[in-house]
Amino acid sequence: MAAATIRPNQRGHILDVTLRIMSDQGAAKTSMRQLARECGINVATLYHYFESKDALLAAVIVRLIASLAAMPT
Repeated sequence: MAAATIRPNQRGHILDVTLRIMSDQGAAKTSMRQLARECGINVATLYHYFESKDALLAAVIVRLIASLAAMPT
């Protein structure tokens, strides 16, 4: 794997990629290795930001709820 690209908002990038991939194929069929590859980072970096796949999925859900709550009614 080439050197990982460090982004100013790496956590946000991971959440964006996770939402896209899990929306397409479901959380059960999505591996942390696949997410790391799609994010352009190694698996250890992914685990630096999120301790588990469940924690990552929970963060995606919290982000979605926050964006819905911020929408005007």
